[in-house]
Amino acid sequence: MVSVSASAIAPIAYLILVLGSLTIFSTVYRRRKAAQSSNIEPWFPQHRERDIYLSLLHLDNPPCPPKLLKSALFERAREDIARIYNLRESKTAAASLLQKGSISEATFQQLNAAEAELNVEIQDMVAEARALGGEDWGHTILAQANEYHQKNGMLKILERTRKYAEYVKTEAEEDDVLRKEYQASQRKIALQTLGVNGTEDVKVNGDSTGDEGTTNANGVTPKKKKKNKK
Repeated sequence: MVSVSASAIAPIAYLILVLGSLTIFSTVYRRRKAAQSSNIEPWFPQHRERDIYLSLLHLDNPPCPPKLLKSALFERAREDIARIYNLRESKTAAASLLQKGSISEATFQQLNAAEAELNVEIQDMVAEARALGGEDWGHTILAQANEYHQKNGMLKILERTRKYAEYVKTEAEEDDVLRKEYQASQRKIALQTLGVNGTEDVKVNGDSTGDEGTTNANGVTPKKKKKNKK
């Protein structure tokens, strides 16, 4: 029978108390985290493309054509790619804001939960691609969806650029019309002013000029002076 001295009882009791406290704390913490995770609102809206694909997949009478199923699965992959880009940008910004205290820990937990859910979704989507198109399509569907996403992004940028160019052109044309109208009004005012001043100049010149054919204030037409001949 092993005997325990009185001096060893206190350290053993302290060790048991510490281990028990850590166990209770760990259990409570995990339960609280699980409760918080269950109450976290989803970061992304409902995955409409996935729901459409699953609805088509479970059609029985008649079954969905394989081409339509592949198209629906590709749209699902395209939405997954869009969510990957969105999550990547949002998580980078959220990490910086969390360090500054601008957002709460719950927001960052939303992003982590969305990332975990998206990983599961991608694995399921790739498995469906293998079932429909073989191993080759399972390996390339994400790359194809990424290429399609990038192309659509470029088209949207070009469309916005075209609309902005049309807006700038319209603004320039309107400014040109207003400028011409302003110049015409200023020209009209200038001509009216010059017309009044011109009449006054004729009257004044009629009194002071000495050229032939003009009449001075006394009604006498002066004659031209003859040049002296040598």
